[in-house]
Amino acid sequence: MGHRHRHKLDANPGVDGFLTEIRPEPVVIVGAGSFLGDLIHLVREHPEFSIIGILDPSPTLRGQFVEDIPILGWLGDIPAHIRNAVIANPAHSKAFDRESVFRILHMRGIRMPILRAGSCQCANDVELKAGTMLLPGCTVKSGVRLGLNVLLGNNCRIETGVALADHTTIMPDTNLNLIVGEKQKANPASRVEAALATANESIQNTMRRMNESSLEIILVVNENGILLGTVTDGDIRRGILAGIDVEQPASMIMNPNPITVSIGTSGVEMIRIMRSRSIRHLPVVDGANRPIGLERMETLFDNMAGSNAVVMAGGMGTRLKPITEKIPKPLIPVAGRPILDHIMESLECEGIERVVLSLNYLGCQIRDHVGNGSRYRTRVDYLTEKKRLGTAGALSLLRPRPRKPFLVMNGDLITGLSFSKLFQFQREHDYAMTVCVRRHNMQVPYGVVDIEDGQVTGIREKPMYRFFVNAGIYVLAPACLGCLPENKYFDMTDLIHMMVERGERVGVFPIIEYWRDVGTHADLAAAAAEQNTPEMGDDKEELAARQTGVTA
Repeated sequence: MGHRHRHKLDANPGVDGFLTEIRPEPVVIVGAGSFLGDLIHLVREHPEFSIIGILDPSPTLRGQFVEDIPILGWLGDIPAHIRNAVIANPAHSKAFDRESVFRILHMRGIRMPILRAGSCQCANDVELKAGTMLLPGCTVKSGVRLGLNVLLGNNCRIETGVALADHTTIMPDTNLNLIVGEKQKANPASRVEAALATANESIQNTMRRMNESSLEIILVVNENGILLGTVTDGDIRRGILAGIDVEQPASMIMNPNPITVSIGTSGVEMIRIMRSRSIRHLPVVDGANRPIGLERMETLFDNMAGSNAVVMAGGMGTRLKPITEKIPKPLIPVAGRPILDHIMESLECEGIERVVLSLNYLGCQIRDHVGNGSRYRTRVDYLTEKKRLGTAGALSLLRPRPRKPFLVMNGDLITGLSFSKLFQFQREHDYAMTVCVRRHNMQVPYGVVDIEDGQVTGIREKPMYRFFVNAGIYVLAPACLGCLPENKYFDMTDLIHMMVERGERVGVFPIIEYWRDVGTHADLAAAAAEQNTPEMGDDKEELAARQTGVTA
């Protein structure tokens, strides 16, 4: 009947350094059709989960067992305590729709974790989204884009440049390539494939490709797939006005020196390039200048679409007196601009749609300065604390409550943190809460004597100790708000302790970018100097921690 789940208990350090026991979370598999056996074994590769049942719409299967796992019924029969589900592929097209099941489970607050077999190979730059499952032996190359809830069968191979839409299933042993001129059946909406044309194709045919792809841009390549130039809607119209016949080759009107970016360019940098050059599309090329991706301004913002942020701007800033006797700390200028302007502009640059400012001390000045947020091209709302509620208590006043994970950060920070990467990390690991940390080194200015049983066992001259400290930036799942007392003082550290005690998964995201907490006069002076020559972190240990995921 197959092997049973390994109920493994791992010991990890909690937020206070004590060991906490991580117990397997119950999970159900939705769908008893194809891939079921493979998915059972995939889940069992992950000891953090324990399969408690299988769901299937067929009434004749209810009460039966698969590898000692009971078939419970269908979506209405999910046990109340279940918060995790894995969606299989239906046995036939009329059994159920994976996208519909995904949306129903999501609305019920059930998570679809990311699962990948140990034997699969996936490039580091590939973003894995909620519900994505990579079965044994599959290979995903650099530059591939995967949507939500993608299921890759055993030994399939996804080559560079392929983009798979949300809820796509790829059958075992499939090899997906991006070939110029050949329709990509597995993903007909692939943005790059739809935008490719050869230099000798007519302008008329290029217009047809542009209309079919709805992209307003065509990438012109040679027989080896190397980018020669681009043709936009504007190029075609200018060519027609110049009297060029539409039967002439596209090379007559193409831009032979298009702006491109390489694999790994951040979304923030791409948005900056697009804005500075007044363009809406950016081809992504490999080392041989072959297009493997095509980014649009709208798509980059869609990655953060609907994301909200709460900025805690109500502190009194007592350590910055006498400056803060007349001006709230978030409005203190750094390099000629208020701290809050630095924050708001970085949030807007990454597509945060709504920012809520929590106000208390001298809040009227902040409200007058920010207004409705139009100066930052962001919607701004306000929470006004009638009494001090701590670094988390004000979140209980949020109305309406967010429906998806949201950012919370202190209003006295200046950072180059990529918020899109932070949200991506949260999605990949599906944490209830993610805490950003910054490494802090502290050197003891004396020789430290080690003593045991009244005797010296050693001495360490001015030892250096390394800690991870709270950076004052968090991502919270909406369920966290249910843990907050109404209108009472409550700090974020209290919330972290509560979440850990309840057995929720609290992740840690190391900040490797520039970060400065402007809490003292020395910090203020340092921040002003650093804005001219910002220090960017490159700590390899923190990079590794970010890639693998650290759980408190």
